[in-house]
Order: sequence, then C-alpha cells, then structure tokens
Amino acid sequence: MKPQKLLVLGVFVLMMIGFGMSSLPTTTPVVPTACAAETIPIIGGETKTEAASEDGGLTRRQRRKLGVTFRNIRAVAKELDAAGELSPDRTVASAQVLAVLTEQNPRAFEEEAAAIDWDSLLDFIERLMAIIMKFFI
Repeated sequence: MKPQKLLVLGVFVLMMIGFGMSSLPTTTPVVPTACAAETIPIIGGETKTEAASEDGGLTRRQRRKLGVTFRNIRAVAKELDAAGELSPDRTVASAQVLAVLTEQNPRAFEEEAAAIDWDSLLDFIERLMAIIMKFFI
C-alpha cells in the first residue's frame, strides 16, 4: 500500500474510534439528571453548552436501522457531489445528506421519530462529512 493511503486509513480508524464506532470497550460519561445544561469542552479551548439528555443520542443499532452509516453517508455525498448539488459548507452538506437518507428510508425514520435527537444526529453526520469531504470527495 502507498504511504498516503496508509495515512488516510490510519486517520480514518482513529476518527472512528473517536466517534465511538469501534468495538473497543468505552465508558459513557455520567450525566446528572438534576442539571439543566452542562458545559462541554471542545477542540480549540472553546466550550459548548448543551441541554443534558439521558439517552445521549442514537445508538449504533438505531443509526444502522435508519441507514445513517459511514458507507451510506459517503455514497449519498458522492452522488450529490457528482450531481453538483453538494454544498461546500459542512453544516449545509450534512442537512442535505440527512434529507436524502430520510427520503431513502422513510418508514424507519417514521418509526424512530420520537427517539431521534435531531441535533445529535446532524452533529454526527457533520463530523463524518468533515472526513468525507476532505479525503473521499
């Protein structure tokens, strides 16, 4: 394999581990239910305040059921890019991809609508779009 491909593959694996998509055992943070919001540190020294939720977003099983997997997101992004419809802005691109995924599997999204944390789902897709737009498109 070329060194560049190994580097891209290594970065991809590290990002997937960071996103919690590995089979390695991970611990989930304990969120106190009495707090209305919690401050979360993000890269760059900034902080982000989010409402505390008990479920913490969708599980891998729920994302698979909805079709929100790396493979599907990449395929939809490539289709949109080939058609010239993919926005260069990650936030807009993630919304475009989610719209297409919702159209492809409306029944699953309808069944899971009450359990979906849409902000968490869009954030997940946006983080993957950063990788996809940089290395795969």
